[in-house]
Order: sequence, then C-alpha cells, then structure tokens
Amino acid sequence: MRLVAGGERAGKSVVSSLDLVSRLPWGETYWLVGPDYTLPRAEFEYVEQFLWELGALEKTKVHKPKEGPWQLTTKTGQKVTTRASADVQKLSALSVDGVIMSEAGQQTYAAALKCIGRISQSRGFLLLSGTFESSEDWYSSTFRDWCAEGAEGQAFSLPAWDNHHVYPGGRNDPEILRLERLYASIPGYFDQKCGAIPGAPLGVIFREFSFRRHVTEECVFDARRPVYLAVDPAAGGPSAYCVAACQFIPDPSPLEGDPIDFCHVIDAVYAPAAQFEDLFTLLEDKVWWPYVRGGAIDVEAPDERKRWHRFLGVPLAAKKIPVAEGERRLHTFLYYSEGRLPHLLFSPDIPPPALAEFTQYRTPVKEAGELEKKSPGVVAGRRGPDHLLSALWYLLYIRYGPVKGMSLPHPTVRGAWERLREALQGH
Repeated sequence: MRLVAGGERAGKSVVSSLDLVSRLPWGETYWLVGPDYTLPRAEFEYVEQFLWELGALEKTKVHKPKEGPWQLTTKTGQKVTTRASADVQKLSALSVDGVIMSEAGQQTYAAALKCIGRISQSRGFLLLSGTFESSEDWYSSTFRDWCAEGAEGQAFSLPAWDNHHVYPGGRNDPEILRLERLYASIPGYFDQKCGAIPGAPLGVIFREFSFRRHVTEECVFDARRPVYLAVDPAAGGPSAYCVAACQFIPDPSPLEGDPIDFCHVIDAVYAPAAQFEDLFTLLEDKVWWPYVRGGAIDVEAPDERKRWHRFLGVPLAAKKIPVAEGERRLHTFLYYSEGRLPHLLFSPDIPPPALAEFTQYRTPVKEAGELEKKSPGVVAGRRGPDHLLSALWYLLYIRYGPVKGMSLPHPTVRGAWERLREALQGH
C-alpha cells in the first residue's frame, strides 16, 4: 500500500497510470476508483494510451460511455474499470488485483477501507493518489502515519516542481518562485499546494487521534450489549445535532486507579440545522435503536432532555462538566501506546464531518483579528466544531467520573519549582 501526495500539476495521473500498467501482467482485474465516475477518467486515458503504444489493445475492447463506468480489456485478458466510491457498499462485490484511488483525499475513509478489503484475498496493491488541498482529514493523517518507519504502507511526496515538462526550472522555476511569493501570506499553503506536504496540525488538542488507530471496520453493533447515546443538541443556525451510539466492552486488564472500559462508537447521526422533531425519522430505522438504554446530554439543554424522555422514552443524564475535565477524560480513552490499545474506537460509517472534529478542534488563537488580516480566509480564534467531541465527553465523564488526580496538581507544581530554584542557586 502506497500513498503518493502530489502538488498542483505534479503529474500524479501519469505516475499512477504507469504504475498500474507495469503491474497488469500479474493479475486480472484492476479498479480506478474516484469520488464519481468522471474523476478517474484521466488515469484511464493514460492507461489506454500506454497500452496502445505497447500493442496490447483492440478497439472493440475499449468502452467509454458518456455516463457510468469506463472499461477496457487487454489482449491477454486483464480488465481495467473505473468505479465510483460514492456508494461504498458497491465496492464490496468482488476481489481485485489492484486499486488506484484517484483524488483519494476527496473520498471517505470508509471507501479506502473497502478498497483495502478488495485486495486482501488477492494480496493485490493499493495506490492512494491526490492532493492535500480540500482533502478529508484521514488522508493527511494516513500520510503522516505511513511516513514512519515500519508503517503498514509507504508515503511519498510528488512536488509540483518535479514535473519538468510544466516547470523546466524545477524548484527554482520562475513560476514556482512566483507562487511561493503569492502564497506566503497563508502559513503552510505553498507547502501543501505545491510541495505536497500536509500542513502541520498546530494547536490540535486531540493530537493522539489517528484514523488508522481509532477507526476500524471491527467496530460494529453487538446485539448482546446495550446501546448508550451521547447527545449534543443543535444550538441553532447551522450547528449540528449530534447523536452518537456507543457500546461498552469491559477491559480485562484495567488500569489501576482509573479503570475504564472500551467504548465502541458504532454509529452517529450528525445533522446540521436539525431539530428534535427530525430525529425520530433519522433513528427509527437504525438496527441498534431498540437496544438503547440511556445516555447523556448537554446540561445546558434541559428542555431537550425532557423531550427525549417524554417522546422517545430515553433517559439521558446531565451534569455540569468543565471543558478542561471533559477534554482530559476524552484523552484517556484516545490514548494508546506500545502495550495499550485505545479505549475509544469508531466505525468507518461515522459521518466524516463528525470525525473531522478531532483535527479541527484547536487551542484558541490569540489576536485572531490580526491573523485574519494577514491570512484572508483562515478561520482564527475558534476552537472549531465540537459536537461529537462534547457529546462523547458528556457520556464518558458521567459514566466514569473525572480523571483521578484532576484537582491535585498545584502543590506538586509548586514543589517542583522550589526544588528547581534550590538546584539553580546551588550552581
């Protein structure tokens, strides 16, 4: 598995197509997957061109309708087909020998997992190709993960200036230098757009969150266990109404002092501008709905809490929780290490905007007005959306309480400073 992140006009389609053509003789079925049927057509046409030059095609074996998938079959029987990932369930039909995801960053993580599943039986290859601009958060997260030694895949950057056909001067091409000056007002934008380097996640509060670690197809509804809801009602306007369905599995080796269970978020409703009246139509068809036994809700929504109990029969607990304590409780569930699995896992079917909160929720920026003047279009001075995040910490905090030792740091810190001061005076 490889990820090739490209800068603008870097030649990603050519590189992907050459890679596919070089592997064709070792399999039978290959997919070019895009967000829709049109985006992977550039790769398809390059593949077609290269195969014509090799004398490996016949005219009657190439089908390119105006709508729907394109397909070609080589003289030796290999098939290359364009597929759309908009409906990821259709990607689970059969085994394939290789998949190229075109503009992978514009597709969902669920689609990427489906593609990984399609190559499992054949031991085939997967190539993720695309830019970081306007990409889903899982794409840059996967890039960082695969840059590490010993990772499950490999990540490469293909900067724009590596395409000497478009930029003959390479990194010092006059056009590249001009773009660097133009984009300088927005920190990291040139690196992302032209250098194929993801922007550094500065200020991200939940830095331990990883799509690879915390999102898994193994996180599914278990009819043997009750379901508990984490609810954050819409605050009005475009704000999202978030309802996360969670199941808890006991940890056979709990931590001393702060024992917690594994929490599986099996599904979520994430509906912008939704009202309570809209919820039942969104929930009634869920396979897990009859198993709901309770949950938690924002303490600032007492009327909403009453509606849940009166009209839906779901008792929801509520408690005033300081933001810092809620964040810390959520940290304990996200944490993982060499010998410790994360205690919070998500189904890939969770709506992408909900999971994106983990990378968008950041420390407030000081002097936001000045930053906005220097970097037009950059949202500053905000923590970012937190509907799923706050809903989860309502439930986890009420169920497990505060992280032990939350209120004890001050004497310890003062003692540390005193010891440091004494050590410095001794020198």
